[in-house]
Amino acid sequence: MPGKGDDGRRVCDLGAMGCNDVPMEFRRNMQALEVGASIEFVVRDPSAKEDLPPLARMMGHRIVSEEHLDDGALAIVIERAR
Repeated sequence: MPGKGDDGRRVCDLGAMGCNDVPMEFRRNMQALEVGASIEFVVRDPSAKEDLPPLARMMGHRIVSEEHLDDGALAIVIERAR
């Protein structure tokens, strides 16, 4: 669900969504951003951790950072490039 992080950046916690649901949710959230804006996605599903960064690159967006969180999740900051 979209929200705001401590630094004001938009955050979308995808929870345990798997590779079947992540692409649609990713596209929906990216389309809601202006070009140049960034969003942090938090994913917990192992396949989503592997699939989201390549999906973002394939769609022409830029990976700003990836951070493994203490609870096992992966936080990926992505900038909308187009």
